[in-house]
Amino acid sequence: MILQKNIETWPLSINILKGLPFVTEVKIVSISKHGGRVIVKFLGNKKTFFHATYEKGLFFKNLSNHQYILSK
Repeated sequence: MILQKNIETWPLSINILKGLPFVTEVKIVSISKHGGRVIVKFLGNKKTFFHATYEKGLFFKNLSNHQYILSK
């Protein structure tokens, strides 16, 4: 689960996530002017996922075991 309060970055962020070769699903749960939630399913482990997103310019803060805040 990814949380992001700056909805202006959503289109770019979602396209980056969808473009990663090991991402199998990007599901938009909600997006509003107050924030949004997206579920990303991927092959591999969290370390691989976060390394790849970091290389693409997406930075995450760990909120819990399954939730992260996109801090781009």
